[in-house]
Amino acid sequence: KKSYENNGRRFDGYYYRDNHQNEIDLVLIENGKLHCIEIKKGILFNKSHIKAFKQLENSQYEMSFSCIISNTQENYMIEKEIMVLSAQSI
Repeated sequence: KKSYENNGRRFDGYYYRDNHQNEIDLVLIENGKLHCIEIKKGILFNKSHIKAFKQLENSQYEMSFSCIISNTQENYMIEKEIMVLSAQSI
C-alpha cells in the first residue's frame, strides 16, 4: 500500500471470502482489471488451489494476471495468466 501511495496511486486491494468458504488473500483492482494473489506455504500447486479465483470471473472487472506466492524454488504456470511465484523472486 505504501509504495502505491508514495507513487501517487490509489491502493485498491481487498481480502475476499464468500459464504462457500472460498477465500483469496489479496484481490487487487488496477485499471479495471482484477489480480488475485494467494500466499501459500507449500511448493506444489495445481488448478484446485485456485478455485476461489474462478468465483470472481463473472464480476464487473476483467480477470488479469494472478498468482500464488509460495516457497517454491522455480516459477511455473498453472494455467494461462495464473502463475506460481517463488517468494524469493519478488
